[in-house]
Amino acid sequence: MYKRAAMNLELLWIYILSVIVFIITPGPVTALILKNTSSGGFKKAFWTILGTDFGSLILISFALLGILGIFNISNDFFTIFSFCGAVFIFFLGLRGLVADIGKNSANIAPKAKGAFSAGFILTVSNPKEIIFIMTFLPQFTQILPDLHASLALLVALWVGLDIFVLCAFSFGASKIKALESYSRYIGLLSDIILMFVGILGVAFYWGDFWAIVF
Repeated sequence: MYKRAAMNLELLWIYILSVIVFIITPGPVTALILKNTSSGGFKKAFWTILGTDFGSLILISFALLGILGIFNISNDFFTIFSFCGAVFIFFLGLRGLVADIGKNSANIAPKAKGAFSAGFILTVSNPKEIIFIMTFLPQFTQILPDLHASLALLVALWVGLDIFVLCAFSFGASKIKALESYSRYIGLLSDIILMFVGILGVAFYWGDFWAIVF
């Protein structure tokens, strides 16, 4: 008779709660989504969310390859990639800040394609996202007895929770009537947050980056 695989429910709930906390923690992704929600509504923010989720899938793919022993990322490559990502986040915020200062909020709503691209690039270049995914997933491979089944479940839960939580956040924000009135200030604050996160990332990786490159 077929015996259903036992699931480690305690580990599963820890994983679910950890992912939710990570997603809702204020950072560059939530800042960008809030900015696009205030300037372009839920529809534009939804494309940003799809972009961030696709970026997460790319990072998760690398993490899975490492767990399965197919591909390993060297520490030097990880450091260089994270440093460059921090630099990109800073300039993304700087570019947005310049645009927001020079234009009215009605003119800065991103197009769907641009919103998706911004969300994707921000996610794959975000040191916080990279570190968390690369070090987090391997801790939960014992949810099911079969490794491949565990990995499939982890990925499915991540994607579902990521889209649901961020959509709920954006949709709720879009229903706040005062949000549109302050969209320009929200955009400016979001840009400053991106720049600040970028500066922190550069400062954190600067020593190791300098040692590797020079």
